[in-house]
Amino acid sequence: MSGLYRFLTFLQDLHDEGKGLSVTAPEGGGGDAVRILSIHKSKGLEFPIVFLADTGKPFNQQDTASPLILHKGKGAGLYCLDPDTHSLWPTLYWHAVCLSLEKENRAEEERLLYVAMTRARDKLIITGHVRSALRSLQTWAGNVYGLEGPALPSHLITGASSYLDWIMAAAARSRSLSALWEKAEMLPAFLPSEGENFSFSVISCRDLGAPRPHKTISAISSLPDPALRDIPEWMNRRLSWIYSRPGAVGTPAKLTATSSVHLEEEISAPEKALSSSAILTPDLPEQDLPSALPSEFTVPPVFLSSRKISGTGYGTLMHTVMENLDFSHIHDETSVKKDLENMTAQGILTEDETHFLLTPGPHHPCRAIAIFLNSPLGRRLAEADHVRKELPFSLLLPADRFYPDCEPGETVFLQGVIDCLMEKDGQLTIIDYKTDRENNPSLLESHYRRQLSVYADAAESILQKPVDSLLLWSFHLGQAVPVSRI
Repeated sequence: MSGLYRFLTFLQDLHDEGKGLSVTAPEGGGGDAVRILSIHKSKGLEFPIVFLADTGKPFNQQDTASPLILHKGKGAGLYCLDPDTHSLWPTLYWHAVCLSLEKENRAEEERLLYVAMTRARDKLIITGHVRSALRSLQTWAGNVYGLEGPALPSHLITGASSYLDWIMAAAARSRSLSALWEKAEMLPAFLPSEGENFSFSVISCRDLGAPRPHKTISAISSLPDPALRDIPEWMNRRLSWIYSRPGAVGTPAKLTATSSVHLEEEISAPEKALSSSAILTPDLPEQDLPSALPSEFTVPPVFLSSRKISGTGYGTLMHTVMENLDFSHIHDETSVKKDLENMTAQGILTEDETHFLLTPGPHHPCRAIAIFLNSPLGRRLAEADHVRKELPFSLLLPADRFYPDCEPGETVFLQGVIDCLMEKDGQLTIIDYKTDRENNPSLLESHYRRQLSVYADAAESILQKPVDSLLLWSFHLGQAVPVSRI
């Protein structure tokens, strides 16, 4: 039997005759055969090619769809019944039991997805269906646009309704999925590439089956020709109306300072002066806000508990250390090591992170930090009048500064965090830490010039003091890189 059509016809004949399809599975999973398994049955197995199908199917929510729900730890959650009006409504305790069940179900679905996506040895092909491809692609891309770092926020994890929501949100920022952003008609927001190799395609359901004959509606032919009728002026005015600011429609309302660097790679924006009246109060630091991430997701699974740290993770870790270091008394590797151990005791760093920081290797983070502290820049920080670390800011800037097609007068809400702001004799110096493995300082300077210029605009407008210099500190090069302001 060759071809999908013949196979489907064969299955239809069996169904019409009331017969079942009996297949003898190859022993040990070998042989030139296709095996159809549930995710549970595939545990411990490996195949050259795996199809993970129907990932767009919604998660099973039947456990929480009843007026009476049960939880092994919290007991029963009940609706309240009003005997006079015979009306039902969920109680607070019903909602508490429902949230517990939903969290546990999501955690179990996450474990199953990990099993399914690790069965393939050579290639994994994931399929899923959605009602509207464009709407779904725009939702996935919009959810991850402007995120800092590879980790997905808790609301995307707990709020997902299918495997496809998790998969597409996680993969959307890979440069190999540029086709997704093109189909979503949005500017891409990629993460630094780490060797991912995804391919992506959208197939219409009309292309999967035989064409359906179109039914002719005879009543249409009896309708009068619209061209022969006079269209009222008011109707013509309404139907022909065109929005006067089409550029603003395609401009996002929010932009991060980091995203502005990637945006510059895509377009060349004209420079506009910052209006001092457009300053908003800085946001609270994210670390001061309570985390909504359930505990089931905060404990890393066993397969992730290794001490290997990715390039993005290394940068985040170094920023955490620099935020909590006391520049005034640390001058050598010994004092750096002692401070790192104190951070571990305080719960700022995990034992694995501290082990990585103290282990000699390609990065040798402990030595890199000591080099910074003993540099002229590090000594300036120790003698500064005031040092601000991880300073968040929020600004309203002219949108055409970043999007040249946007009409004048439109604004974009820009947020960012300045790594280090040093003040000495009323002059401000902005320092941005970089872990890029780039050997050419001029490339670093040109790549991050726009980002630091935005930082300078924000600092001057918020603090009402001049910015004297912009500096990148490259841990890879062990030196400060001056940045010219745009």
